[in-house]
Amino acid sequence: MSIHCILIPMFQIKKLKENKGYSLMEMIVVISMLGLVGVIVSGFLLSTMKANSKAEITKEVRQNGDYALSVMQGMILNSLSVSCPNSTTIRVTDLNNQLIDFVCNTAEGKISSNSASLTGSNVAVKSCSFSCTSSPGKPTRVVINFSIGNKGTGLRPEEKSTINFKSEVVTRNY
Repeated sequence: MSIHCILIPMFQIKKLKENKGYSLMEMIVVISMLGLVGVIVSGFLLSTMKANSKAEITKEVRQNGDYALSVMQGMILNSLSVSCPNSTTIRVTDLNNQLIDFVCNTAEGKISSNSASLTGSNVAVKSCSFSCTSSPGKPTRVVINFSIGNKGTGLRPEEKSTINFKSEVVTRNY
């Protein structure tokens, strides 16, 4: 065997060295594609987290409004008498002849029952009105209308939630 067969010609060595790595253009394209995928994935994760945050806030607001509404409805349904001294107060006389006042205080952002708050500390009542209609020989009809939202100033849109509640309740005992 000759030495020429063992030795690789010089032009083939240069070719091997040239094909060993990636060109600058290939590296830029790959890095750009990875960056684009990273931006898309992080955008997707961020929007998912925002939607989850909005859903949690809305759930808390709804639970507070539903609770306040259900307490008022239950007391009105099972009352001896109901009156509305003004547009922000419902006065209920329960079956034990106890007076219960439901008061809507938008300045404090709460609905209360004999000074015990029916709404949580993380929500605020934005607007509220009560009206009573009674006719002789007919049950009293009470309309409850309020808007409740989460507390806070300078909140981003995904951190805000306001829900309107409206119900009409007719007393059972008249």
